[in-house]
Amino acid sequence: MALEKTSVNFIPVAGKDFNVQYLLQGRNVIKENLSKGNYPFFFPGICCVWGGAIEQGETPLEGILRETNEELHLNISKDQVSTSALRIYNWEKDAVNLWGELNEFFHGNLAGFFGPSLNDKVPDCVLGKDRKSFKEIYGDFGTYFDWIKGREDHYLVVDFEQPFDATAYEGVGAFWTPHYITRSIVTSTCDKFALLDDMMRRAKAGKLDIESVKKNIAN
Repeated sequence: MALEKTSVNFIPVAGKDFNVQYLLQGRNVIKENLSKGNYPFFFPGICCVWGGAIEQGETPLEGILRETNEELHLNISKDQVSTSALRIYNWEKDAVNLWGELNEFFHGNLAGFFGPSLNDKVPDCVLGKDRKSFKEIYGDFGTYFDWIKGREDHYLVVDFEQPFDATAYEGVGAFWTPHYITRSIVTSTCDKFALLDDMMRRAKAGKLDIESVKKNIAN
């Protein structure tokens, strides 16, 4: 599938069963470069997925491997990819239903993994560069659902047979088990949805044993 200049987020996954791991990009901040209310990117100091613009004529996989080389200085070939899937989320249509599906799957614990609910007010510090435009529309009481409902996001989920290291160039990228850390580390509402949705899909397909993950961490 070829896209025309489309932004695609990248979710790299390696391993299987309770060894499934997701690579997140660290967002380091140089304090001297920041001023109050002026941040160079969303969510400084945390981890998130990353991506870039897929140029006209490129497949999502071709584009995202190029962007990974440009952003993280990682040379990853198609030969290292076992499977890939492009997922498109229209949050105005998908967010509420996905919240309910995930909450049922995680036995009512989604708030613990997710943090704020869709109806909670978005704090100023989270809005980043969206602060001014968001407040002009919603004032001081805009919710997380208000914030994401106008968005449509592409996520390319790529499976690798072997993990790879992304710590050398930018941030503190490392492999994590996301449903235990999304609340405290991954701040982007859309990234949380995409990561938790991927875990649910894998578990329903018998490719990820959530109970084994819990037991493994407990031990």
